[in-house]
Amino acid sequence: VCHDNVQISCIDCSTDTGKIAAAYGKLACIFEPSPIASNHTNHRLDYAWVQTGVVEASCCINNIAWNLEGSRLITAGDVLQMWSPKSGHPHEDELPVVFDLGGLSTEDSAGGDGDLGVWECVWEMTTAQPTQLLSFSPDGCLFATCSANDRLIKLWYDNTHVVSGPSVTATINNT
Repeated sequence: VCHDNVQISCIDCSTDTGKIAAAYGKLACIFEPSPIASNHTNHRLDYAWVQTGVVEASCCINNIAWNLEGSRLITAGDVLQMWSPKSGHPHEDELPVVFDLGGLSTEDSAGGDGDLGVWECVWEMTTAQPTQLLSFSPDGCLFATCSANDRLIKLWYDNTHVVSGPSVTATINNT
C-alpha cells in the first residue's frame, strides 16, 4: 500500500480501542478514533481516525501488533520492541483534575506535562533472524514470533505482572 509515495509495510488494529498502527520504514504512526461532529457523512461511520502518536523503531519494521487493550504495541524486524504510552507521572490515578470553560485551557488533559501521544520503548530484544510474523494471544499475556524459513515459533511471556516501565526490560522471556 502506498500513501504520499511512502510504502506502508504493515498495519494492525486494536479490536478493543479501535487504534490503528501503520508502519513504514522505521516509523509506526498511531491513529485513534475520534467522533465526527457532523451527521452528514455518506459512509455512516461516526468516527474519523486521527494521528495521535509516532513510534521510531531502531530498525525497519516488518510486522506490528497491538495487545487487546491497545496499551502495548510491538514492532518487529531485526529487533523486537515493545512500546507503551509514556506516563509523566508515577501514579496516573493521582493526576490532578483539570477543568476548563468554553474549551479554552492552558494545560492539556494529562496535567500539563506535554507527553500526550508520546510512546516509550519499555523492552527490546535483538533476534538471530529478522522477525516476519508476530501475534499477541487473545488475553495479551503471550506473544508469538517467527522468522522467515524458521521451523520454530517463539513464545514470549512476561514472568512478572509489570505492564510498563523500566522494570519490564529484564522480565520478558521466551520459550
